Amino acid sequence: MSKRWLLVLAVALLAGAPLLFAEEEVYVRGKDKAIKGTITKEGTKGIELGKTFVSAEEVTDVVYELKPIATNIAYRNAVKVEKESQDPAKEKDRKAKIAEAIKSYEELFAAATDKAARRHLEYKVAMLRVRQVREDGDEPAKALAKLADYAKKYRNSWQITSVLDTLARMQLEEKKYADAEETYQTLAELPDVPEEVKNDAKLWMIRVKMYDPKKSGEALKLVREMQKELTPKTAFHARARAAEAECLAADGKLDDAVKIVREVIKDSTDKEVKALGHNTLGFCYYTQGDKAAARWEFLWVDVVYNQDRNEHSKALYYLWKIFGETGDAVRAQECRETLMAASFNGLEYQNRLKSEASKVE
Repeated sequence: MSKRWLLVLAVALLAGAPLLFAEEEVYVRGKDKAIKGTITKEGTKGIELGKTFVSAEEVTDVVYELKPIATNIAYRNAVKVEKESQDPAKEKDRKAKIAEAIKSYEELFAAATDKAARRHLEYKVAMLRVRQVREDGDEPAKALAKLADYAKKYRNSWQITSVLDTLARMQLEEKKYADAEETYQTLAELPDVPEEVKNDAKLWMIRVKMYDPKKSGEALKLVREMQKELTPKTAFHARARAAEAECLAADGKLDDAVKIVREVIKDSTDKEVKALGHNTLGFCYYTQGDKAAARWEFLWVDVVYNQDRNEHSKALYYLWKIFGETGDAVRAQECRETLMAASFNGLEYQNRLKSEASKVE
């Protein structure tokens, strides 16, 4: 072996990477170890590594094999930096690590030649900018622009479902209702995506109308029409019924909403449905003046069904109000501090809390 190759090998090993003969790595939801091999095909449906297929919904990340070796080493180092930004033990370095990863990925994009890898590097930058918005309160303009650009350029990628869903949720948070509705429509019309993804996008198109003051009257009619097309007693039918209850509650038809949502909560095991259901029930009880009953519903979301930050923020907001109105200042302050965390930055219910709290201080 020549001195030159010995030097290259030494550099690779010092970089902490058995990279010289590395394979591409596909990380799958719920599994610690990546599937390694050579990617032979990828698209909206997912990724193929020889005879192994992983659906797009199950892929959490991919580490591609870049050339030349020096570029590949730099890429693996950027991946390492990004992972460090997700480590709770290194929270003090998180913000700097995110910025470092973005810079590295952007430089790698300029150097890389592989189309799939370049596409993924753009995806990584876009999603890291979303983290900057959600975790550090950065202005959302850059993240929205990156997501929109990606969605326009790479409609047939395995990342497109995640990109469109993230873009639509950010547009909704920014009260860009028409844009969010259009994005969900694009997602619903994508070829080669599971029917559940399409249905979820269609349901969100309806829920966006509910939030839009100009179109809120259309939502209840549309969600009822949608239920006719769905198989009863399925998980998605339950989501549609929960959305119907949400529409009724927003329209002041509280008794009707309570009746539906109690049935939905009882019958469904879907965490998203549970969160929406308990929050809707809590809203109804709170509006009717039963703060004790409302508190328990919102606590279910805060403690158990807190996976969706929008629903979690709503529960925290109402818990803050309820504890404050019932004289439990300590727990009200705890809810306030939690909702004011950077992870809820920009959300409607954090903004509501800020506005209402400032009036009494």
